[in-house]
Amino acid sequence: MVHVMSENTATRDVGANGAVVDGAVDSAVVDGAVVHGAVVHGTVADGPVAAGDGPMVGEMALRARMAELAGFNELPADRAVEALTACCASRRWVCALADARPYPTVADLYHAAAERLRLLAWPDLLEALAAHPRIGERAKGESREAAWSRAEQSAAGDADARTAAALADANAAYEEKFGHVFLIRATGRTASEMLAEALARLGHDALAEQAVVRRELGQIVRLRLDRMLDGLGTKPTAGSGGTAR
Repeated sequence: MVHVMSENTATRDVGANGAVVDGAVDSAVVDGAVVHGAVVHGTVADGPVAAGDGPMVGEMALRARMAELAGFNELPADRAVEALTACCASRRWVCALADARPYPTVADLYHAAAERLRLLAWPDLLEALAAHPRIGERAKGESREAAWSRAEQSAAGDADARTAAALADANAAYEEKFGHVFLIRATGRTASEMLAEALARLGHDALAEQAVVRRELGQIVRLRLDRMLDGLGTKPTAGSGGTAR
């Protein structure tokens, strides 16, 4: 049996045939290690999950993710810093994560990232916030971070004119009150939902809002760490113990 965790950390069971009880799966825990995107609606990257293939698919996904983690662990220091900066622009956070390599498991990397983020002082969080564009504004440039931001904010970019204007007004009111950009995990949220969140958070005091900002940044960082790992390392081939690039 493979246990899976959705983005809200609720645990579900996946049977031997790889079927998911409900919805898409963000990550799976296989023998104590977290495997991102192992099963989505009964399929994996290499194709559908056939009956009886669940254990094999879980093992392949785990090997693939551990190979990607090994690739990250083995990056030269400057490339590791570059990769982590795309996830979070706080230099203190980046240096701490890069210096703590190697990570034995992906779960260890995620835990270290969350803990270091929790310990950041507010000025370090402001440094991270400064790298994020306003909600509804398209990030410019060809950097990895800019590309991720455009993908994350795709729903905001598709907002109708009225919602887009209301978002711009909410951004301005928020920045006037708090002195920094309105940060929210845009992935999985509609423009209307983000607008409602912005308006609701305008009612916070500074300390309450800082706690929300830290939480939202943590969710963004977690998703970007997954993106960072994607494509790193070597991936196991089906039906063999070998690897293929």
